[in-house]
Amino acid sequence: LWPLGPFDNFHIDHPISWPITDVPGEYAYPKLRKYIDRIRRESHGRIKTFSCTEPSYRGLLFPMTDWMLEKARRDPDLLLQTEPDKQPPLIASTHIGNNSRLNVHNPEVWEYVDGYLKNMAVELLSLTEVDYFLTGWEGSAQHVGYNPSIQSAFRDYLKERYRSIEVLNK
Repeated sequence: LWPLGPFDNFHIDHPISWPITDVPGEYAYPKLRKYIDRIRRESHGRIKTFSCTEPSYRGLLFPMTDWMLEKARRDPDLLLQTEPDKQPPLIASTHIGNNSRLNVHNPEVWEYVDGYLKNMAVELLSLTEVDYFLTGWEGSAQHVGYNPSIQSAFRDYLKERYRSIEVLNK
């Protein structure tokens, strides 16, 4: 959280509100209003608008609702497998960097990410004026793993890009 220089707003770039719900497909952000009110109060009313970049969508931290945790317990492919032949532990914590990473190459995870980000944007817009809400994700080596779905997605990418093994090997 930091002021944006000449702009009279605050930029949010860390987990501000862990989604809470046990109903699949639903997200609730009970701490968001208190957070916004606290920032406004501490700025003595100077901060009037907010911006947000990828709220909690980081390789080492991803907020998981109770229902997503339950899905991950049943389907190990939802968690990013960072070592060959070794399933990652299921860890959910509100502390930065202490969570299992989700496998963003799994379609169910993409659906979850989509729902989380859209609902977070709607909730934020309902509480304050928002300058921007950026959900661009550049990707990184931290998001690549040994999951079968990741290997399959990579093979599909290579087939689409190179069309044949001969072209790939040139």
